[in-house]
Amino acid sequence: MARGFNKVVLIGNLARDPEVKTTVQGKNVVNIVLAVDDSYKDNKRTYFFEIICWEPLTEIIKKYTKKGDKLLVEGRLTQSKWEKTDSNGNKIIQTFTRIVAENVVLLTPKTKEETQKLVENNIQEEEIRESNYKEYQESNLGYSQEYGEGETFDDSGDYFEEDIDIPDDIE
Repeated sequence: MARGFNKVVLIGNLARDPEVKTTVQGKNVVNIVLAVDDSYKDNKRTYFFEIICWEPLTEIIKKYTKKGDKLLVEGRLTQSKWEKTDSNGNKIIQTFTRIVAENVVLLTPKTKEETQKLVENNIQEEEIRESNYKEYQESNLGYSQEYGEGETFDDSGDYFEEDIDIPDDIE
């Protein structure tokens, strides 16, 4: 039986600012709504797609996007179903389709000031990560040694020196 294919690629603008939430398990999730224009001849329509972004995409979306920004989103469709009872006691099955983002590309160019602010924030975050890493090494290992320091790698040998015996009867 053939395997299915579930892939969505959209380019559009954020219809509202990203909505950041934290799950019960403590994972960050961001909900966004992407407005995508579609036109055929003189008919122009805009579709709104709800998209859910899980870590590590949450950090990128949270820090670098806002309402109106243009994004390319690659993902897959998911569907939730549940039963609901209307005012007459009739059971109604409701279905909700959304996109789970697997990749997001920011397409809105940043101004010089925005870029400088992002660079400064990234440098500060990198310095904090490096500082925390060195403290961890010193407190847990008793010394600070960079990965690979003191190790040597001999690349002078031929790793394929030995002949490989391949039988003639292999087709």
